[in-house]
Amino acid sequence: MKVIYSLIFDIITDPLGLPISWICEYIILLVVGAIAYKIAWNVSPGGLFGSEIHWFVRILAFIVIWAIIYAVIWTVKLIVAHWVTVICILGGILLISAIITYVVRRKLN
Repeated sequence: MKVIYSLIFDIITDPLGLPISWICEYIILLVVGAIAYKIAWNVSPGGLFGSEIHWFVRILAFIVIWAIIYAVIWTVKLIVAHWVTVICILGGILLISAIITYVVRRKLN
């Protein structure tokens, strides 16, 4: 049964298309796989269904961690590609915040 779970895990975690170079992707997948293994090892109670719980948690943890990393990489790439727009938006937010702060403090005095 362990072989089936291992095969399913390998199929699911085959390069998941991170938007980076393939070398970095394999390094990230290696680290994420190790973290998912550690999480699953700590969660699994052993016993009759220990292996099933271990593999379910391992696959779930891997997918969740991968999704978070994918979102971070995508966001950073978007910010780098459109850094002028990001700076303008942040400057606008800062300006609006300063105006609101000024008006509120002026009304309280």
